[in-house]
Amino acid sequence: MKRIYIAGPMTGYPGLNKLAFCRMEQELSKYDLIVLNPAVLPHGLDHDEYMHMCKAMIDVAAYVVFLHGWEHSRGAKEEYLYALNRGKEIIYEDDVYAYTGAAQHQETRQEEYSLPRVRRYRAAAYA
Repeated sequence: MKRIYIAGPMTGYPGLNKLAFCRMEQELSKYDLIVLNPAVLPHGLDHDEYMHMCKAMIDVAAYVVFLHGWEHSRGAKEEYLYALNRGKEIIYEDDVYAYTGAAQHQETRQEEYSLPRVRRYRAAAYA
């Protein structure tokens, strides 16, 4: 099974934005994917330690989905560049929800849906 990592802002958000991460995890769990959610990491580590673990999760992921506000987060911006440099497929939160909303009106069974292909980017596009 392919893996997908959830990236997004945490610092400065109520509850470290865990609700948004968990909602996205729930949405992505509808697909045949292993969801890697950094919001479940333990408390008490410093930024560099968290980034080390997050980059390890990105390394094993085929996709990285970015939650709203990621572009204002130091860690999420670092994850974005890291994912791009490793050729990971980038998906944005709006694309996931737009796709799944449209998919609900289809007659195809949910298990047959694939990830949204609306706006996916690879590092090669930036070379």
